[in-house]
Amino acid sequence: MNPINTTHMTAQLWNILEGKRIFFGHQSVGYNLVRGIERRVGRDSIPYKIIDSKKPADFNGAAFYHAPVGKNVEPKTKIDEFVALMDGGMAQKVDVAGFKFCYADIRVETDIQELLNYYTSKMDYLVAKYPRVKFFHFTVPLTVKPRGLKGLIKKLAYDHNINREKLGKLIETHYQPDHVFDLARFEAQFPDGRINTYGKNRLALIDDFSDDGEHLNAVASDNISEQLLIFLAKLASK
Repeated sequence: MNPINTTHMTAQLWNILEGKRIFFGHQSVGYNLVRGIERRVGRDSIPYKIIDSKKPADFNGAAFYHAPVGKNVEPKTKIDEFVALMDGGMAQKVDVAGFKFCYADIRVETDIQELLNYYTSKMDYLVAKYPRVKFFHFTVPLTVKPRGLKGLIKKLAYDHNINREKLGKLIETHYQPDHVFDLARFEAQFPDGRINTYGKNRLALIDDFSDDGEHLNAVASDNISEQLLIFLAKLASK
């Protein structure tokens, strides 16, 4: 299992982003990433707007637009709202767009193949209908590995990370690699490149990347959000 090569934002990449209208649909872990982007923009004194809105009327000029879509634990509501937003006028206002699932959306009882089919049918519809827009995708965020006796008992009963990783891999297989941000792998990658695994090479969120075992803390969100910006800049330039 090879680590992902990480790089850093450059003036050239910022120049690309400063001329693009990007929409990112998300929920709680997404807000962790957005806060990381906000801190990055502030530290680097970049004239790039970050706007919390999903109203097409607000999309005036280049900016990083973002907003919650759908409901947690109900992944199809996220798919449906994203499609509705695009069909409701947003597709005419953005250059790059995508949304992510939450760890809470994918559990051991989730029918991964059925959800994948629903997701890809809707996203493929958008790709065909709006060829000018570059749509991006995410692998599914993870939680930390189980700890202690209760954690081990819980792991024997179910392991939600298995299905999260499975869905992410299927999304990666369906779409071009440069259109998929591998959030799960970044959550599981140590600074030295080692990958945090357990069991049969199952990925897990690194403990030091989270304060509650689920969401990203400031250090992790700063680092991973920079990789997201790089990914978006490279996608926007294609």
